[in-house]
Amino acid sequence: AGAQVDLGQVGEPRPDADLGLIRHLLAGGFVPVVASLGIGGSGEILNVNADTLAAHVAAGIAAGQLLLAGGTEGVLDAEGRTIRELTSSAAGSLMRDGTASAGMIAKLRAATSARARGVSDVWIVDGRSAAALHDRCGTRVLA
Repeated sequence: AGAQVDLGQVGEPRPDADLGLIRHLLAGGFVPVVASLGIGGSGEILNVNADTLAAHVAAGIAAGQLLLAGGTEGVLDAEGRTIRELTSSAAGSLMRDGTASAGMIAKLRAATSARARGVSDVWIVDGRSAAALHDRCGTRVLA
């Protein structure tokens, strides 16, 4: 379920969204695959940012870990080097000074939100590399 925000057909997860089915599937040993779509108040389909939804679900089910996959080797500094660990405060600085832009801003917002809501192990990794997903190469987001 989603609530409409800002740009036409874009939404964000509702805080009271029922995550019972996801919990049930996980308890049964299944890996839920979730489309990042929501339904607005008038029944319209809303696009929900996948990173935002992943952070919402991870926090809502009390996940211990969240991996956000993207097209770079984690969060990059101004010189294009991977930042191995990043605090929420430093993430805010990267967004304000323009070092982080476009899709990375959504990832940083999602990562810091998940950390603030109790997910203890949050990573932004290169989704193009199976090794990065397995070995957690990329950027670890700290509180």
